[in-house]
Amino acid sequence: IPSIDATSLKQLSTDPTGPLHHRAVAAYNPASTFKTLISLAALSNPKANFNPRTHINSPGAIYGAGRWWKDWYEPGRGSINMHTALQWSTNTFYYQLAVRTGIDSIVNTANQLGFNQRLLVDEEGQALLKGESKGIVAGPEWMNTQEDRKFAYWASQKEKDPNFKFPRTWRQRWTDGHTMNTAIGQGFTQVSAVQLTTMMSAIANGGTIYYPRLIRAVKGYDESGSEIITEYPIRQRGNLEIKPEYLKAVQEGLRAVVTGGTGRAAGSQRYAVAGKTGTAQAWAIVNGQRVKDNRALFNGYAPYDDPKYAITVIIEGGKSGGSDTGPIVKEIFEKIARLEEGSSIDLVYLSPAVGHFRGVETVNPEDQIQPLEDYQPLPEAVEGSETPQRRRSFWDRLFNR
Repeated sequence: IPSIDATSLKQLSTDPTGPLHHRAVAAYNPASTFKTLISLAALSNPKANFNPRTHINSPGAIYGAGRWWKDWYEPGRGSINMHTALQWSTNTFYYQLAVRTGIDSIVNTANQLGFNQRLLVDEEGQALLKGESKGIVAGPEWMNTQEDRKFAYWASQKEKDPNFKFPRTWRQRWTDGHTMNTAIGQGFTQVSAVQLTTMMSAIANGGTIYYPRLIRAVKGYDESGSEIITEYPIRQRGNLEIKPEYLKAVQEGLRAVVTGGTGRAAGSQRYAVAGKTGTAQAWAIVNGQRVKDNRALFNGYAPYDDPKYAITVIIEGGKSGGSDTGPIVKEIFEKIARLEEGSSIDLVYLSPAVGHFRGVETVNPEDQIQPLEDYQPLPEAVEGSETPQRRRSFWDRLFNR
């Protein structure tokens, strides 16, 4: 790794866009990519009374938990099955399916796949990479724990200051509204790119859940000069508890996302791509103003008929998962295909770079990242700014979540 001077390092480490933030293992709202997990949870729970042929009426909005919940497609899709719901990322379908499945089943499936935990660990469970987030797939038990911590803290403040007033005396309880928010990957839900990719790997390979590996093998030499190869074996976590025909239906739905749904921009002539798009609604304070800072996501695999690669792309400050991440996914897979064919591709060293808060409307693979040596900070553009993944609430800081 090339060295960097102290001035440049300080500039990178203090920039409000967080260029040194390890985004591959950081936690994000997964948005609609989480509908894939909701599908798996519903299909694996007999009490949900759901299968790939089950139709659910999915209008433009439904009423639940005391409010209206809208779909991004105002006319609604009508009576549809899981295939169409995945293809067009239908919110009103998944609001209902999540409640039907139950939050406990959703959390159990998430835990089975590796959410709510660190995945880059050795056989003893020790972390292999500093800073990996466990993420959050919340449920009633998680909420009760958070409430216990809050009230315990308020009680300690009351002991120190008799005039301290509890912010509220009632305890927050889990409702169907929280489950519906979880259905579309919003609310408390936080996952990492590594976790999403692990899930997609299991779907692609037929149901086997693996631990991800950072290193395949290390080559070295002993004192006599003899070669020593230390291999890091493939480790299996478990298997998806789902009927093979049901898993096949999920795969077909993910393929439909790319062939004729929200992820068409990820389509490649070299590889048949399958996957799920997502757009997580987020906000940032830039120059004293609250502006949209959406996360655009794509979580998928290729080739569809003979899977080799699972992928997750996340863009901060994006517009939509399909339009922003799709071209990047296509570019990556097409370059991989060229390498497999024996063709060469250009590899370019990227100088340390900082980001900006201007957002992304469209993505052109030919665009260049602005190198650090050409970067001139614009105080008026970032004064008072903070990037959402680095902005932590009082409770986050208190409990080190």
